[in-house]
Amino acid sequence: STVVLRPTASPGPAGFTAPSWPTLSLDLLDGGSGLPDDGPLVLVDGEPYPARYEPEDHRLHLEWWLDPGPGEHRVEVRARDRLGNLSTTAIAVELRP
Repeated sequence: STVVLRPTASPGPAGFTAPSWPTLSLDLLDGGSGLPDDGPLVLVDGEPYPARYEPEDHRLHLEWWLDPGPGEHRVEVRARDRLGNLSTTAIAVELRP
């Protein structure tokens, strides 16, 4: 299935252009040793992409500061726990104007 996001008109921090797309927030759960505080690696269409990780809430936020443009995109999250175990998941996200 595909997650569909439509443009929003939210203000950005002073001096920055606000992202056109709503934030995509994901839960990251680890039942073992936990994730490092710097969080997982996020890829959008195969390229590293900035994301904000909140370790206390186990939440990952893609705020679209780098606009990939409208259309379908593959968002992949690669999380390595403190013991070195790697978990990868991917979703399709469609950005619709």
